[in-house]
Amino acid sequence: MEAGDGGTIEGYAARMARAAAPGLPLIISHEALFKKKAALLALVRAALDQGADASALAYVRRQSDYLRSVYGQWLFREPNRIAETATILRGHDIDPMLFTGVERHLMAIALGHHDVGRDAGGFTRFDWSDSMSAMAQELGALEVPLTVAALPSRDAERPLLVDFATRIGLASDAAPTDDAVVNAAFDPAIVEAVSNAIERGFDMPGRHEANRFLAVGDATVQAIPLPDAAFLTWLGDCIDTRFEARNLAFAKDFGIDPAYFKPRGIRNPEDLAERIRQETALRRAVPAAERLAHIQGRADAMQRAWQHFQAGRKA
Repeated sequence: MEAGDGGTIEGYAARMARAAAPGLPLIISHEALFKKKAALLALVRAALDQGADASALAYVRRQSDYLRSVYGQWLFREPNRIAETATILRGHDIDPMLFTGVERHLMAIALGHHDVGRDAGGFTRFDWSDSMSAMAQELGALEVPLTVAALPSRDAERPLLVDFATRIGLASDAAPTDDAVVNAAFDPAIVEAVSNAIERGFDMPGRHEANRFLAVGDATVQAIPLPDAAFLTWLGDCIDTRFEARNLAFAKDFGIDPAYFKPRGIRNPEDLAERIRQETALRRAVPAAERLAHIQGRADAMQRAWQHFQAGRKA
């Protein structure tokens, strides 16, 4: 649909017509819809052509949370993306081997390489004041309202599915509560181990592959310590501070509580180079043999776990 394939659009329009029921909303939901503007607009036009009232609802989150989520779901297992980010850091005279994959990811973005933040489909518009405002304008031209809401945390009083049901006019008790509908968040040690293994040339699960295996984890991998999270937190705060002014204006325009976007810690982006220098010195103070043993240990353990899992599938 994004490419304008008429046959695909007609097929979806026919499915929408068959699924429609009097007095009930027809929900079309996909995490890529607001990244695929042409596809979304095609679906909206199809609904309008069928005489339906249409509206759109999008959820957003802090940029640092979004970027970490994209990395932890997809990019940690993309060899080309791992190599790309490492190359960028070397261009800044930063040794990528001193840092975890997610630290490298946020560091490169904080240094101004926003393209590193593109998701697996190539979407890079994570400045919501830009992307959502543009979407509101396009939908507004069709007289279709757009609501933008802050993504509730998993422990929120009104969790995502209940919030969604409430916003579209369904009774909150109609929302499913089964944990199975929640995307699995992979353990940070597993994410780092897969990245380490890829850099060591080992075969690892690719995009959309073996998510259950990754979600289960591996005790040996998870027993190997990762660096203290303080630097990763600082990088996230730095990114959120960069976006704070635009986020506040965006929140005001869309009726979102501005406190949601407030950085967890205010950081001066001009301190980034010095903060990286300090962290580099701290990491280098750890004997190289110890650092490399952790990296190799994670990679080896992850390779063994993956080979064992594959053997079990073939048995």
